[in-house]
Amino acid sequence: MSEEFYGRLVVERQQFKKLLEQLLASVNQTDLLKQIMILFGYAVQSGPKRHVWFTNACTSILNNTLNKPNGIETVLKAMCDEDFTSPLVWRKLDIVARIIATMNTAYDVTCPQIVQMLQYNEDLIVSNDQLKLYNQFSIATCKHFHQLNPVVFHTHIYNHVIAPLEQMESKNQTTEGNTSSLSLTSSLLMLDRLFSHVDGLPRELLTKYTNL
Repeated sequence: MSEEFYGRLVVERQQFKKLLEQLLASVNQTDLLKQIMILFGYAVQSGPKRHVWFTNACTSILNNTLNKPNGIETVLKAMCDEDFTSPLVWRKLDIVARIIATMNTAYDVTCPQIVQMLQYNEDLIVSNDQLKLYNQFSIATCKHFHQLNPVVFHTHIYNHVIAPLEQMESKNQTTEGNTSSLSLTSSLLMLDRLFSHVDGLPRELLTKYTNL
């Protein structure tokens, strides 16, 4: 391949990428994400060595969404389509949770979103089907992270959840401290949901990860 021909390919690739970005930005984002998640799930189930280029393209689009503030909620809304109670929706969201756990996203952006869903107020969960589903989704995502990417789970989720308890027990904690009664309450609430939920994490992890 000559340098001249290679140069033309590079220019054409950049032009095509720009046109594709414009096209993606012009379509309904909810419909786009819904179709991308379906196609991405099919590509992943087909095996890691098949459809590599297509999987990478879907991953790039999903990453761009997930790495935005409230990006996970945007994806969930696209998949739920205003239906937050049917078993079919839950099966789809469990697949989404597994996909997120296997993707190399910006964990400092995505994991706080999961933790936020994990600590929804109990009264809101009882009265709001959407928040109840999102809370269950956060538990499922944590479980998939633990199974598929335990280092990320421990570093970006569990350490954050357990921090108020560890600060309370720390001998080096200052009198000012960083642990408010609210954050301690939230920590206990999230631990209860993670390890007491019927589809939650095994309780022996508390002994493995916690030095209290």
